[in-house]
Amino acid sequence: PAVSREGAFLLQNLLLVGVIAVVLWGTILPLVSGMLGTERVVDAAYYQRAAGPLFVALLALIAAGPLLPWRHVGAPVLKALRWPAASALIAFIALGRDVMAMAIGLAVGGIATVVLEYGRALRRKPALLLMKRRRYGAYLAHAGVLVVAIGIAASQMGQQEKDVTLRPGQSVNLAGYSLTYTGSRQQDLGDHTEFIAAMRFGGTTLQPSRATYAGLGGQALTHVAISTTPLADVYVVLAGTNADGSASFRVLLNPLVTWIWAGGVILILGVVLGNVGERETAPELARRRVPITLPA
Repeated sequence: PAVSREGAFLLQNLLLVGVIAVVLWGTILPLVSGMLGTERVVDAAYYQRAAGPLFVALLALIAAGPLLPWRHVGAPVLKALRWPAASALIAFIALGRDVMAMAIGLAVGGIATVVLEYGRALRRKPALLLMKRRRYGAYLAHAGVLVVAIGIAASQMGQQEKDVTLRPGQSVNLAGYSLTYTGSRQQDLGDHTEFIAAMRFGGTTLQPSRATYAGLGGQALTHVAISTTPLADVYVVLAGTNADGSASFRVLLNPLVTWIWAGGVILILGVVLGNVGERETAPELARRRVPITLPA
């Protein structure tokens, strides 16, 4: 049946094949088009338009898949899906009703499914988590994949940047984060001159720098200052300094990058939980003698 766990597995495989086909075509298109005369190159928008809907559908199946039974879907399963669906809808509305909100909402719905299954086990018999550790380890790994998906969706579609020129004491605000420029200094290090700026960000000071090599025709090398928080990574690039003490910066915000690493840790913990300890012994098949008649 199409609406069953078997159908979900089949559709997931087809969607993965579609994603691979999209990525493969985007990769070989410059080579193929170059052989035909005019080289064409795709940008990030191609992958977002072509692979984005496939990933959204894949997340929906991952969210609902663990609750689907084998062979057919009945009323109890549809009733159980209401909590993941409600979680996904709330996240979608709260995050802005765009493509990123849809992807994160579906991942939140999938995590709600895992929480629901763990909650059922704890209510019935907590020892089930160890007795059926393969099942619940798979659920935990499932949640890790969804956390990674949230991190990828947010970091790819929620990036923000701003170019500013600040005087000492002035601040720049980006997505609720405030950075204050406190000044800059110059260091002569023999083969190059380095300008180091100071940006106060919360309780820390970021120091982006820019080194200029006179012996190489004035070529410059920038050092990006990075601050990592649980919700976002903040990058500050020093574009240049001016004689009046002001400096030009590019400030970038990459949300939920740490969630990608956290999801990987959760995934590993799920694999470990599902494989530690003794394996469950399969019940022996009962043997039954069936009388047969041999030809004479």
